[in-house]
Amino acid sequence: MKEVEPKQTPPNLFSYATNEYSQDAFICWSLEWASPENLQNDPELHKYGVALINALFEKADRKAPKIECVKVFKQHKRIDAFCMVNGEYPIIIEDKTNIENHSGQLQRYLEIIKQDFPNCKDNILSIYFKTGDQSSYSGVVNNDYTPFLRADILAVLEKYNGKDSILCNFQTHIQGIENVVQSYQSKHIQKWHWKQWIGFYSELQKRLKDGDWDEVNPPGKQGFMGFYWFWQNGEGCRQYLQLQQDQLCFKIEVSSELEKDSQGISNMRGKWHKRIMEKANDMASSSELDIKISRPDHFGHGKTMTVCVFADDYRVANAKGVIDMDKTVKRLQQAENLLKSLDESNQ
Repeated sequence: MKEVEPKQTPPNLFSYATNEYSQDAFICWSLEWASPENLQNDPELHKYGVALINALFEKADRKAPKIECVKVFKQHKRIDAFCMVNGEYPIIIEDKTNIENHSGQLQRYLEIIKQDFPNCKDNILSIYFKTGDQSSYSGVVNNDYTPFLRADILAVLEKYNGKDSILCNFQTHIQGIENVVQSYQSKHIQKWHWKQWIGFYSELQKRLKDGDWDEVNPPGKQGFMGFYWFWQNGEGCRQYLQLQQDQLCFKIEVSSELEKDSQGISNMRGKWHKRIMEKANDMASSSELDIKISRPDHFGHGKTMTVCVFADDYRVANAKGVIDMDKTVKRLQQAENLLKSLDESNQ
């Protein structure tokens, strides 16, 4: 039997209750506290429950009603958490920790509630409650769900002034996740792990106004967190930039037709390697590029290929080894400018 190592901090229920079913139960428990009859049971928890429901409405840009009645249902037709406010406001909550929405579940749940409560279909609030991280929420929004993310959850939790151990445990747990993700800002860049990369990539999305990130597991190779952006079209292939954690790669993606042509793939790879190297040398000589571009250790041969890389770590750190985001972003923008200058569609 594996023993749990003792910690300096008090035991936290949610260190053990880590799956989504546990979080579903917490959400349902939180919503039920908003019911008026629970005011006398615990005024602070009731206030918290009301604040949560109000925050859900506010996030969806809807006016919250005065709460007179709350009925909560767990796993109603496989919906993670469902509640009816005042008998006329159905709230669907799809709860996620680290996995993402899949299998058309969001639209399916919305249709179920529309059919079950036809008189309330214009009042439905559909919420995507996410305590982990994901690169994009476009699929969520396109299915008429409102993302309610970790920062939104923490904003509600931090207003709680009571001492209920369950709620305090959940707040500590969620704040702990946020602290680790944001620690890329203070941790030495050579000591980053996956959560720090997620925090860094999420910040890059905001600053570059572009990009997606995901776990990448190449066959037979060690996996990494990848960030890819700045796609541009060209005859026979698309070009883009990709971060493979501490390495920046200039990539191409060949067309479906060319994918079947082995010699054509080699020619396309050679063409873009040469063009990027030549342009990089020109930019370096005019001080437009402050990092060396080089040949990758190995040339691939497939649908997507790395044709050039930054020879060193593209991240800029201060004297303590902590990331300098402003300088790092400027360096990545140099790579964008290099690739943009080779855009065949503008030539």
